[in-house]
Amino acid sequence: MLERSITIFDNKTELLIKEIVITPNFSLLKKKYKEELNTDPLLYYEYEIKKDDVEFYKKLIDIDFEFDKYSYFLSCSEVK
Repeated sequence: MLERSITIFDNKTELLIKEIVITPNFSLLKKKYKEELNTDPLLYYEYEIKKDDVEFYKKLIDIDFEFDKYSYFLSCSEVK
């Protein structure tokens, strides 16, 4: 089973600060990342979340993005 999360890294230290598990419907992610599906059909790779992506992610999770302090990524991992 695949689990997707938002990983948050400190911009100064580059250390992982937090990982927030999200459970979006995969079809929502497919719409958002339609171009990436050509090379990554299951969206295994990490994708940086940018300011332009905030509206999309705010629909999935209640989070306050602080891009001046942190970097955000959509991540995928396997859960058994």
